[in-house]
Amino acid sequence: MIFGILQTREANMDQGWAMRFISANKEKEYHARIAWLLNDAGHQALKYTFDSIHPPLTLKDRLGQAHVKAVLQRLQEHGLLNEKQWKLLYPPKKNNVSSQHYDSRTLITLLQNVCHLCPPYPNGWTALPLSTDSSLSADIVRLQLLHQRVASLENISIDEYNTIWKQCVEVLVRLGGPPMRMKINRIEHENIQADMQTHHLETIQENWGGSKRLVASPLSSASRKKGRVKRSRDKNSDRMGLPPEERVAMMKTWKMFVDNVQAEDIIDRLQQNQVLKFSDRQDIFNIPKNSERMQHLMDKILNSNLSYGFKALCDSIKFKYKRLYEEVMAIRKDVYKNGVKVSVDD
Repeated sequence: MIFGILQTREANMDQGWAMRFISANKEKEYHARIAWLLNDAGHQALKYTFDSIHPPLTLKDRLGQAHVKAVLQRLQEHGLLNEKQWKLLYPPKKNNVSSQHYDSRTLITLLQNVCHLCPPYPNGWTALPLSTDSSLSADIVRLQLLHQRVASLENISIDEYNTIWKQCVEVLVRLGGPPMRMKINRIEHENIQADMQTHHLETIQENWGGSKRLVASPLSSASRKKGRVKRSRDKNSDRMGLPPEERVAMMKTWKMFVDNVQAEDIIDRLQQNQVLKFSDRQDIFNIPKNSERMQHLMDKILNSNLSYGFKALCDSIKFKYKRLYEEVMAIRKDVYKNGVKVSVDD
């Protein structure tokens, strides 16, 4: 009888060990599947977003601009861009410049630092945005934090998996549009072998492990004062108005916005991105006719001292006016491709 009891205990122990083993394997699979989602679909969504701001045909010239290179050099000095990333941004052969070579970390660093995007209010680039903020900048921060969270975990339980997966999908679809759902569905249901689990976990850990920052730390008071003087002299600063390309693209698409967009559909997003103030909102809504509201709104953006105003205007129509957004972005891309001649008098 004692022998039988011992056998039962051993069987229960073996069964318990087997259940724990299966559970651990499942948790690793959940972890790897979300890492796969971020490494694959996440990267694609970020590349699509970056390319819409800096088209591949003009990327080499854009990175070659003195003020852009100065920003990136400062990031390198602060350890926010490593040697490998720098060589991909500025390869020995300039014709090899391509966003296709950039990993998710590099793309997010570029989006936050050289794409004229406004940090989400009020938490900036380093903390979770307000739940009501669905702006492009806010979704970039959400995706950054999701990468960092997944890289920091050992395993993921089923409850964590469902929560994190849903958060990822919401952001990816907003960034990459409905076509992203096909890729997401494949990653969710396709079998993932042990070697691929290891690969995706190592990849996200390599790129996002640790507490690495993506934007430069606040400077000392002396450095801030020196920086303010330098920025006041920098004609390409975010506070010096629209760049020539943005100004030309805005003028080319002016009538498209005025004739097709309702001011009430976009004004909240423009306020979130700090392009318009509350007083601007009141001024605009005091005008009864929509076309005149849009004229007034466009005038404020054109004459503001913000360099990212037109890009924020484009982002504000991305989902409700999808076809118009695509037409506007095509014109904007063409302007960057062909360049703008600025006369001395300008």
